[in-house]
Amino acid sequence: MGWVVRAVGVVERWGGLPAPVRVGIGGWAVAVSVAGSAVSSSGVVVGGGSVGSRVAAVRRYWWVVLAVVWLAVVGGFVSSAMTPTTYVGRTSLIVSSNDRSPEQDAVLVQGYVSYFNNVPYQRQLLAEAGVDGDVVVAAEAAAASPIVVISATSDSAGAESAAIAVARVRKA
Repeated sequence: MGWVVRAVGVVERWGGLPAPVRVGIGGWAVAVSVAGSAVSSSGVVVGGGSVGSRVAAVRRYWWVVLAVVWLAVVGGFVSSAMTPTTYVGRTSLIVSSNDRSPEQDAVLVQGYVSYFNNVPYQRQLLAEAGVDGDVVVAAEAAAASPIVVISATSDSAGAESAAIAVARVRKA
């Protein structure tokens, strides 16, 4: 139920029941309630944490809200315009053998990943695959499985074909 502050300093509920009144500095009437109400600019007292008090604050400071929204939109456009496009291509290899159990293949994958991420070996792989020098490749194991995931990252759109080319060289 809302509160109304009358010009004579009497505070009452909309239902007409009297409510406690305290007169503050300058003769302004302020309603005192258990919930800690606040007086809005239109004279209606709204609860301290209610939606009405938030709406009253937004109406009072609409220009601040507008400025913050404008800054966020401009910042988003500037950020997206200045961020370079990066392409990532991924491919997967499954390590398996009829002579080993899958658990042994998963352990073997860890060694392959470590060997693949070695910088001298990567140079050799990129050269054999015919991949440009601006492509960065990396390998990782897919959890505790016999799957190796090879990722190629580049500023050009050839990252997908680079990942596939490196995987083909690695597989051979």
